Amino acid sequence: MVRSAGNERATLGNINDDGYAKDLRVITVGAVRNSGRATSYSTPGAPILVAAFSGDPGVELPDGSFTNYPGLTTTDRLGGLGYNSATGDPDYAGEFTGTSGACPLVAGVCALILSTNPEMTVRDVQQALVLASRQIDLADPEVRTNGAGFLVSHNTGYGVPDAGLAV
Repeated sequence: MVRSAGNERATLGNINDDGYAKDLRVITVGAVRNSGRATSYSTPGAPILVAAFSGDPGVELPDGSFTNYPGLTTTDRLGGLGYNSATGDPDYAGEFTGTSGACPLVAGVCALILSTNPEMTVRDVQQALVLASRQIDLADPEVRTNGAGFLVSHNTGYGVPDAGLAV
């Protein structure tokens, strides 16, 4: 099971409180901006294994100004039934954000990993993700080197996986 970490950072949420996320058979995914920094909403915690890209709208900068990190583009319901027509085409949603956007990216990487060897266990897939991941934001104060020598963070887990390397 691949599960999103949630979007409760602003309310001081912590994924450590989520029983599903702590299950050893679950791959919990956080969200990062295109710069590699954890998004302003991605819930932190020890169960996060890896992170993937997502948007981050309306982030306040230290000087008081705001910036918008672009969201993901995804398909939408057809025509007028679509949820987002801001892109000019109601069949595509162009500002999809949240850990719900990041999680399917990692699920896709897991599917690619399993396509090479369907006999792999969840532990095998987790190991492939860890070995293929890297921390992009080394300025994150949560990044630490664990006992095995890997960089890990409560914000991004082991970092963002490289799909090609994971496969």
